[in-house]
Amino acid sequence: TVRMRRGVKRVIVLRHPAPDDLTFAELSVPPTGFDSTAGDSVDVGIHVRPGLYAVDLTTSAPLRSATLTFKYPVHFQAPGDARAAFGSDVAFERLLAIGKLGPGETIVFQRSYRPAADNLSTTLTAAGSYVVGAPR
Repeated sequence: TVRMRRGVKRVIVLRHPAPDDLTFAELSVPPTGFDSTAGDSVDVGIHVRPGLYAVDLTTSAPLRSATLTFKYPVHFQAPGDARAAFGSDVAFERLLAIGKLGPGETIVFQRSYRPAADNLSTTLTAAGSYVVGAPR
């Protein structure tokens, strides 16, 4: 959990553990990222889901805008059944998008873009659970 001053840009970087310390994800919140009715500070909680490229995000004030970027230069590995479903690891990787988990473990894919070849980003407008995946 991080306490942020409202009205100030903040970037939260999540890293894989030692020895590599590579970036797993970044959450970038602009100065206008939280509802204007929020107090001077906002608590932001980020919980990483082990074994997945996924995070649970909570905020003590309504989120208006933020950018979530997952980075996977070394640790990404396509699931075993992805090759059968998509034809290759590369074909699977091209279809990856960030989705928001909904009721009943449904995933609503968000408009995702690639700021770099092994990065996947989306703009958030609400707290929630976000996961990297591909439509079936």
